[in-house]
Amino acid sequence: MSRPPRFDDERFVTSGVGTPLWTGIAGSGPAVVLCDGLGCDGYVWKHILADLRRDHTVVRLHYRGHGRSAVPRELREMSVEGLAEDLFLVLDAWSIESAMVAGHSMGVQVILEAALGEQSDRINGLLALCGAPGRPLDTFKNTSMSARIFPRIRALAHRYPDLFRRIWRRMVPSEAALTLAHWFEINNALVHVEELRPYLEELSTMDPLAFLAMLDDASRHSTEERLDAVDVPTLVVAAEHDTFTPMHRSETMAEAIDGAELFVLPQATHTGPLEWPELLNLRIRRFLRDRGLDPACLPG
Repeated sequence: MSRPPRFDDERFVTSGVGTPLWTGIAGSGPAVVLCDGLGCDGYVWKHILADLRRDHTVVRLHYRGHGRSAVPRELREMSVEGLAEDLFLVLDAWSIESAMVAGHSMGVQVILEAALGEQSDRINGLLALCGAPGRPLDTFKNTSMSARIFPRIRALAHRYPDLFRRIWRRMVPSEAALTLAHWFEINNALVHVEELRPYLEELSTMDPLAFLAMLDDASRHSTEERLDAVDVPTLVVAAEHDTFTPMHRSETMAEAIDGAELFVLPQATHTGPLEWPELLNLRIRRFLRDRGLDPACLPG
């Protein structure tokens, strides 16, 4: 089981609400920021990062409450809009004027919010992988049941926080959780289920109340009605058998963004970037070349 490549440099940056955020940088060239899904700290990017760092400056960050970053003082500060604001603070910390931004899962909501915000002129391209423009619980596993059940789970967690934390830390990294992941959202013919272990191990160290707060905001956040205002080159990548953010959500998003390209990973699930690494890297390279974002196409 391989780990993501090491970074050339790392530092902590203060978020917009005063929370220390971990960030790392690798490679040199035009900048690309990789934005995770909920509860993630980079496991899904390892193949893309290894490829892009050859001729790009690749920037990674751990969101508020994720990975090595601190939990905000107030859980209401776990928000998609806040994460998008932090993205620009990270660019400032590394003296990067503009960048292409890539998002996986909830990271798609983050990069869209960044591309539609006050500093949108600093975004020069979007890579939207296995995500939706908003309200992901409404279509999670192709049903609205999660959206109906989630408020009850969150209420129980806040009523019995210590018990919930103990259960979370014991159950999330367990073999049972890994088996469930295998059954419900991974194509074992394309990637070994062990590839998910780093995700579950890191997720188990996250404060579950911060996780639920972030999920609550993401479940209500949406950029769907503003997608026609996105005006940068965009590649939308969908996974054919993704049931976390079903393929039709990516198709609708690509149709709504003027000039967006849609690429479907065959037989893939929500972990598509791990299931088809070579194919996806080739498609990203083609997008960069065709849209003039490849270093070889840039002046100077």
